[in-house]
Amino acid sequence: MFFGKPGNEAMDKWVMEERGGRGQVATASPVVANQATLLVLKIEYKEGGNARLTLYVNPKPGEAEPTNGTVKDNAELGVTDTVLMYSTGAFSMDELRAGETFQSVLPTKK
Repeated sequence: MFFGKPGNEAMDKWVMEERGGRGQVATASPVVANQATLLVLKIEYKEGGNARLTLYVNPKPGEAEPTNGTVKDNAELGVTDTVLMYSTGAFSMDELRAGETFQSVLPTKK
């Protein structure tokens, strides 16, 4: 499973897709060069190996999980035991978080 800026099709949007580009689902949010973007990917595992993915682009830190996001309802993940980061071009990243809830990766203000 890939999420980020794709190498084909919706190249100006953030996407989720099977590795290699199959089953691409694009967000409405544009990719803006030289602008930091917060991406939060929520994975809900289902019986049979498929999963429902929701990609949030620039959710507001300190607020509750948004009620809308871009959904991919047929992701073929199987067992997820590895995270791999790769790029075919220049990119930078300052933080990667993983957790069991939205709030565990992007806490709300009290």
